Amino acid sequence: MSGTLSGKTVMVLGGSSPYGAAATRALGREGANVALGGRERQRLEELEEQVRAHGGEALVLGVHLAKRHHPAHLVEAAVETFGGLDALLFMACATAPPFESLDIDAWERSLDVNVRGFIYCLAAALPAMRERGGGRVVVAGVEDTGDAPDPLLRAWRAAVRTILEELPRGFSSDGIRTAEVRLDAQRAKDPEESSKPIVRALKDPVSSEDEPCVYRF
Repeated sequence: MSGTLSGKTVMVLGGSSPYGAAATRALGREGANVALGGRERQRLEELEEQVRAHGGEALVLGVHLAKRHHPAHLVEAAVETFGGLDALLFMACATAPPFESLDIDAWERSLDVNVRGFIYCLAAALPAMRERGGGRVVVAGVEDTGDAPDPLLRAWRAAVRTILEELPRGFSSDGIRTAEVRLDAQRAKDPEESSKPIVRALKDPVSSEDEPCVYRF
């Protein structure tokens, strides 16, 4: 993955958000193949056309992150269409109201996307990347720095960071490398600019096989 994304296949979750869309377009400019999954099918199909207009290739598949087999189907489609999978870019994020709201439905949605969805994507993507001889797992999102931080979002960030720390140790012999991109809410007001560290995280090698790389913007 180091140095170029041209011809590489990247599985993207969360591409319909402003930051995810900017990163997806940037992947198109890099000449990547993009496998887009999500529930906003019309928005993702628009992104599919934008990726192609920028020089990349893309496919879109409806994905509900709470359903274990949906990410697996996206990986299968990517492998069938593009010949393999080189990277997972996870930018999906579902916020939840404060605990005092007692909004169980919203909490469940947040956990489904942010925790279960990420684990399901890993379970589907890692074997395909191992068959390719290695790959990258990159998680990107805006840091929760508001006056009323989302407690579930904080818990998700902590869980993801723990997973990213463990993955290189368990998969270093398979060439799996991990990175996290932390976007500062004040600096990252321009989604197009914020896509630069995300692309860099997908391209650049990590500093250590035993630790994830952290990119801040």
